[in-house]
Amino acid sequence: DLPPTVSTFFVNPAQSNTNNTTLNGTARLAIAITNPPANTVSLTGLAITNAFPPGIEVDASPGASNTCGGTFAPTPGATSISFTGGGPLTPANQCTIFVVVKATAAGVVVNTTGNVSATESGAGLTASGTLNVYQPPVVTLSFTPANILLNESSVLQLSVRSPTAGLNLSGVNLTDNFPPGMVAGSPPVISTTNCGGLTLTDSGGGSFQAGDTGVRLNNFLAPAPASCVVQLNVVGQTVGALVNTTDAPTSTNGGTGLAATATLNVGAVADLAITKTDGVTTLNAGANTTYTIVASNPAAVVVSNVGLADTFAGALS
Repeated sequence: DLPPTVSTFFVNPAQSNTNNTTLNGTARLAIAITNPPANTVSLTGLAITNAFPPGIEVDASPGASNTCGGTFAPTPGATSISFTGGGPLTPANQCTIFVVVKATAAGVVVNTTGNVSATESGAGLTASGTLNVYQPPVVTLSFTPANILLNESSVLQLSVRSPTAGLNLSGVNLTDNFPPGMVAGSPPVISTTNCGGLTLTDSGGGSFQAGDTGVRLNNFLAPAPASCVVQLNVVGQTVGALVNTTDAPTSTNGGTGLAATATLNVGAVADLAITKTDGVTTLNAGANTTYTIVASNPAAVVVSNVGLADTFAGALS
């Protein structure tokens, strides 16, 4: 008689029954055993072991189930499982054992079973299945330049990436409500790079335009290892340290990440004025007069290295 065949796969009901989960999240591991159609007898004594690769373990709530008979009792926290004494399994039929596993490391986890076996046939082959374990999106924020004068512009750069090698994040959303005193400049958007599917709106979901007080990055792909990069024009309309903190980014397959913060320092602008007078309206030829020149700065900012040039009219010397 032919030995049984085996297949294995992961499913996650929380992510549309795909083989995706998040770091410290869970998925169901299935191991399916089939009695080949060419066999003429039922197989008994079905057995298989599975030593897990690094990155997964039996969940605290194993949720084990078994349509194969025999003994299958996974231990929470274990890094291997064992099934014995299954059957009888009639020709051309399949049975399955299930257990919930927890992802303890991010990345692409490839799980390979041991050899499946039966009393009537001896050992068969192994099987492999893949679990993709995602981490949340990572956001970085910066201003260039970070120091401007009142009503000047700076480039606000929002960078979003997947921190898990080889696994792109999908359905990413990020909102940045600007601090008081900061608005979008003109043009509001400078560039977007590596942001598949991105749409930009204001923080309320409307059209993003000059004067808006926030921006939303909608439903885009954050690649790994490169970043999705969005560059915006912003204007500082209030003097002081404008601390800009994003909302926490979200994603379909990686969960929710952490907010990012950067500061734009806006300095006051000097308001220099010059007055010049000699106190007279007429002057006889050859007479002398004294001009008084006054430089003033009513703004709350100290200026230095102020220079002044005064070119006399042709009749004066």
